Amino acid sequence: MVQPPFVVFRALAPPPAFGRIAVLTVHSGTTARYLTSLACARVHYARGAGLCLVQEPVNDVAEYVAYTFDRTFTRRRRISLRGVPTRARVSPDGRRASVTTYAEEHSAEGERLATKSIVIEIASGQTVADLGEFRIVNDGHLAINGPTDVSSVAFEPDGDRFFATLSTATAQYLVAGSVDERRLTIIRTGAANEALSPDGRHLIVKRLNAVLGFWQVGVIDLRTWVERDLNQGSRSIDDQVEWLDNRHVIYHDVTDDTTGIWMLAIDGVGAPRVFERDAFSATTQR
Repeated sequence: MVQPPFVVFRALAPPPAFGRIAVLTVHSGTTARYLTSLACARVHYARGAGLCLVQEPVNDVAEYVAYTFDRTFTRRRRISLRGVPTRARVSPDGRRASVTTYAEEHSAEGERLATKSIVIEIASGQTVADLGEFRIVNDGHLAINGPTDVSSVAFEPDGDRFFATLSTATAQYLVAGSVDERRLTIIRTGAANEALSPDGRHLIVKRLNAVLGFWQVGVIDLRTWVERDLNQGSRSIDDQVEWLDNRHVIYHDVTDDTTGIWMLAIDGVGAPRVFERDAFSATTQR
């Protein structure tokens, strides 16, 4: 296995490599790409433990499942999923993982499209929590109407505490939670969670810009709770955002010229630039 720092991602080219997981080493400003035999639709990796989402035929129906894998990129545990996965993240300590799926739900109010987030123990492959069942702490006494969904989990280093998005049909809330205490605490309105920086000082969030009709990415300084928009230009950032280092984030985008992983500084000044072409679902191991 290569030594950190490196980036794990899903290769999109050349054709023989399509869908396979690749490792991009980053040392002294130079990079090298290595291809593994593992194939995934989406991937995440931390501290020698990974989560690989794939689509498999189950009783003649295509369903999504998750596999845990080790530092040799060998599959270990299989977890069935309900719906189409949109987010996946392994905790920094490699102990747990979260998957957010999107599916039709049957409720007392009737059928609706909803998100569902679960937490998985990597070692056993067991689902240990459904975040939709957690107690909601609402100290601001905000009016929360209708069913709620939880999505986009970002773990803190201990694998217990996390940030996430709590959504209703009409509103979004940034929440802080604890897996062990089965609790979600509302801390900000109108923001969707994305990713916590490696040093724990900054949190990437998104807000829907109704005027421009796209997702605007911002960064919150967790020491002051001041929020600043990033200079993403005129393109919406819909993909899961990850941290490259404490000063840059990475995400997938498709333009007329290329598809790949883009890099963006959090200073609000630097413009997006291509980090790695023909790549998707990137995560950084430091």
